[in-house]
Amino acid sequence: MRISKNSKIFFQKFSRGNIWLSQNPVTAIGICLLLVIILSSILAPVLAPKAPDAQDLQHTLALPTWQHLLGTDSLGRDILSRLMWAGRISLAIAALVLLLSLLVGGTIGLIAGFYGGWVDELCMRGIDLFLSIPTFILALALIGTLGNGLQNLALALTISWFSAYARLVRSQVLSLKNQEFITAARALGGSSWHILRQHYLPSIAGVVVVQLSLDVGSVILAIAGLSFIGLGVQPPMPEWGTMLVDARPLMQVAPHTVIAPGLAIFSTVFGFHTLSEALENWLEPRK
Repeated sequence: MRISKNSKIFFQKFSRGNIWLSQNPVTAIGICLLLVIILSSILAPVLAPKAPDAQDLQHTLALPTWQHLLGTDSLGRDILSRLMWAGRISLAIAALVLLLSLLVGGTIGLIAGFYGGWVDELCMRGIDLFLSIPTFILALALIGTLGNGLQNLALALTISWFSAYARLVRSQVLSLKNQEFITAARALGGSSWHILRQHYLPSIAGVVVVQLSLDVGSVILAIAGLSFIGLGVQPPMPEWGTMLVDARPLMQVAPHTVIAPGLAIFSTVFGFHTLSEALENWLEPRK
């Protein structure tokens, strides 16, 4: 049976990735942790032992037992169940924010880099305005203006993040603009849309995917940070940042209520950082 050229390239990359992971056990552990968190979050309605808001006032601040594997909080709610549902919310918001940021910022970067001239100047001066304000401060100001809520949280983080993708995509387009295969495509009469779709987009996809995987952890940290100060996900909806806020007064009495959401945030951010490193090795082996 004949194997296509693309399939051969894929299997070569896959085998190289397996060898690289076997030589980097920390990265492999991080990716395994991330897979567990993602699967448990997606399957929270099935795997969670309790409802996230179910209270058991007779077992408040209970230590981990077989009935409650990670213990309970001050209202007797199962911490493991709340962690699973909180991960579901955080990952969904992060995915939405990064998708919108890529669509908006990537489109602006493509247009600015491809056409250049006054179009590039106009787009980039507007992007520089957003880049001049720290991401978290901009999100904080926007949520303070728009008000609390999941929609406003996602919108504020998207406005704070899209400028970075505009700059990234533009820089990649400019680096490819004078390459021989782009010049040849123009000489052969290729339309702008054809050149963008067939040459630019496949060439910059690897860099964008690596950056996306790296930014997921940063967005989740931003969501947790905004929720921690009361401007993100609002109670009683479970979220890792709000769980830390609720558990902060109980650090001395019931440290497990703080450790669980803290470890969830750490493991997720660590997992996405190691995933970005693995993707960079898989997609760009020369680095």
